Amino acid sequence: VFLVESGEKALTFVKAAQVDLIILDVIMPGIDGYEVLVQLKENPITQSIPVIFISANRSHDDEAKGLELGAMDYITKPFSPS
Repeated sequence: VFLVESGEKALTFVKAAQVDLIILDVIMPGIDGYEVLVQLKENPITQSIPVIFISANRSHDDEAKGLELGAMDYITKPFSPS
């Protein structure tokens, strides 16, 4: 498990490491999670990596946007581990 602190760092990191899954917050310093996902899906090297959004944004529109951009799932915070 690796933690990166911004969208820009995530895009740089994922190109240099073998990544099996990305858990991505929507609200981050710099570019937001939606833009990170768009750039991941545009890059042939990273487009097949599954992405799950986790966010405090509970709007149906936010969830729909994340899924339309290619996320596998959209989990809202706070959440129950069960």
